[in-house]
Amino acid sequence: MIAMDLNEIKSIAGNDMLKIIFEMQRRLQGKMPVATNGIENMSDADKQNFINQMYIALQVELGEAIQETQWKNPKLVKFGWKQTQELNLMKYKEELVDALHFFVNLCLVFGITAEELYKGYLQKNKVNANRQRDGY
Repeated sequence: MIAMDLNEIKSIAGNDMLKIIFEMQRRLQGKMPVATNGIENMSDADKQNFINQMYIALQVELGEAIQETQWKNPKLVKFGWKQTQELNLMKYKEELVDALHFFVNLCLVFGITAEELYKGYLQKNKVNANRQRDGY
């Protein structure tokens, strides 16, 4: 079923990975009772509740991701306190994927498309590169 959906989505989005992610997430969220008419068409109250939940979930997943790194290891981090802490790259990646789901939901609820996110990223990347060049 998922492979068939992916083929259908690819027929719409081509091989654009970001568009595929957005479309897959849009379809997944469309199965929620509150979003059966589309995530973009929820009532204002439902949207705000959804935003609150997605924002908190995103923060939690990012917190879980850092727990899989060596952020407390004194061999690597000034003032670290946990000598035995090691990197678990597989779990770190899983947590970032979880975070991506919630981030994309926040984009979808406001109608932000993959293209808009991509263009916004390019613009901001240019600003940040200029800041680095200019000693910001």
